[in-house]
Order: sequence, then C-alpha cells, then structure tokens
Amino acid sequence: SKLVYPETRKSRTRVEDVRRLKLARYGGIVEAAGAGAIASLSVIGAIAANLIAFVSILAFINSTVTWLGYRAGLSFPLTFEFVLSFLFWPLALVMGVPPRDCRQVAELIGIKTFLNEFIAYQRLITIKENHRAFLSEFGNGTDLVYAWSGNDIVIPGRSVVIATYSLCGFSNLGSMGILIGALTAMAPSRRADIAHCGPRALIAGSIACFITACVAGLFVTDADLVMNF
Repeated sequence: SKLVYPETRKSRTRVEDVRRLKLARYGGIVEAAGAGAIASLSVIGAIAANLIAFVSILAFINSTVTWLGYRAGLSFPLTFEFVLSFLFWPLALVMGVPPRDCRQVAELIGIKTFLNEFIAYQRLITIKENHRAFLSEFGNGTDLVYAWSGNDIVIPGRSVVIATYSLCGFSNLGSMGILIGALTAMAPSRRADIAHCGPRALIAGSIACFITACVAGLFVTDADLVMNF
C-alpha cells in the first residue's frame, strides 16, 4: 500500500494527540452496548447503500453486455467477467499458469474482481472436482483423444494452486463499495479522498494476491500434486 500511495508528507497526527483523546464513559456494559449500536447505524447504513449501489451497477453492466452479445448472434450468455478473462489472460500467463489453462484462470480472476471471491472459489472447486473425475476415468489410458463442451473444463493441480492464491483476497468491486461506505461514514469531510483511494486500494490488494500466486507457482509443480489432485 505504501508503494501505491506513498506518504510524502509528515503526518499531522502525533502520539500526544492520540493520548489526549477523551474517551466516553458509560455506567455499564448495557449502556455502552446501546451507545455503540446507535453510533454504528450510520456506518452500517452507508455500507449497505454503497454495496447496493455497486451491485446494481455491476448487474446492469452484465445485463447490458449479455443483451449486446445476443444481438451480435452469440449462442451463449456473454458476461462481463468473460470479457475480463481475455484482459487477464496475460496476467495469468505471467503468474506461471500454462497457456492452455490461462483463459480459465483468467476468467476466475475476472469473476473474483467483478463479483466476489466466494463465487470464484465455488467455480474453482467444480473445476478441481472435474479434474479428479477425469483422472479417475482416464488417468491410466494412453494415446487418448478427448474433448469437452461448456466452461466446466479441467485444469491440472499446479494451475489450481496458482488460481487459489490469486483469488485469496477481498479485492473486488463490492468490497471497494463497502470500504468507501464505511470510511465515508466515519470521516464525511474526506469523502473525495476516500473515493479517490478506493480504486488504488483495489489494485494494490489484487497485486498482493497475484504476487503471492507467483511465489506459489515457483515452488509447486504438477508432480508434487499428483496424490492430492
């Protein structure tokens, strides 16, 4: 985060300023809990409003892209995360994913960035189970010729490991909305600064996950994962 947003000026907040902060005093735990609940209403409301707004915008974009795909004559529902899979293809290749698996891993990264990491992991589990079923059926065969249809394809264990680390983070557009909503509620006067830093935080978090995936790809080979995958 310091590389993406370096602190070029001396902070105005000192340790002495923090020590001089006046803490609220309550008569008991019930009073403190009630006051905390009331104080958090504005934060929760801001988070919910921003999350609804971001999810609605993303759903609108996806619906528009799907509609345009059908108008162009495509036989499958075109989604924005599918479009992002081609944008992230070089990134997957740089992380060490074999070229044959890059589009699928890139699509998982697009799902994680556009939607959230939980949906991406569900898709990754399906791919992993497909690979396990494929090995159980055809693992001992030689000179096989096979093909599959749809997006539920199989990728080997090393690509699964790299994808697992690249998806391990909350750097997605929905989380950015939660971040902006929470910080704006706590510091309304810094709304413009927070909105400006939101995309930077998204990029920095994604890069951190991608670097971790690169390191994992250096130390893991398909031979190491034969027993587990």
